Formats: sequence, C-alpha cells, structure tokens
Amino acid sequence: MFYIYVVMLVWVYLVNLEEAVEKAIQFLERKAGYLFHRLRKANFRKEEGKWYLEFDVGILSEKIVKIIIDDRDGRIVYYEEPTGGR
Repeated sequence: MFYIYVVMLVWVYLVNLEEAVEKAIQFLERKAGYLFHRLRKANFRKEEGKWYLEFDVGILSEKIVKIIIDDRDGRIVYYEEPTGGR
C-alpha cells in the first residue's frame, strides 16, 4: 500500500493568557522585586507570536512596567523598567 502523508504546519498557542500573566507575575516578584502589581493591559500579536503585558507596580503613584513574553516557549524576551525609578 502506498500512503501519502500531508504535513500541515499549524500555529499552536503554547502559552495562553493565564500562563503568560503568571510567568510575568513570577518575574516581577522574584527577579524585579515588585510585590505589588496590577495588570493593566494584555495583548497577543499573532503575527509576532508574542504576549504584550503592562503592569502598574506603583503603590502611591502609577508606574508602568512592560513585559513581552514569547508564545512558543514562554520566555520573557523584553522587560522595561518604569520611568522615574523605583
């Protein structure tokens, strides 16, 4: 018998929103030292395969931290400190 195998490349989302937020929170608490944080914005760009997250880490004033997480392996590929210091 002769078998024909057709391979289709399908984009598989390895990291969902909940996992992306959890990884970002772990990073903020363990590596960046921010124990207080509120998620402000979450966006997924399919063409890039990246999660764009914004957190407010300020206690009395607003301090925005931006984090980008790769969807394929869940790595944090970008982190931006808030302007104005800690």
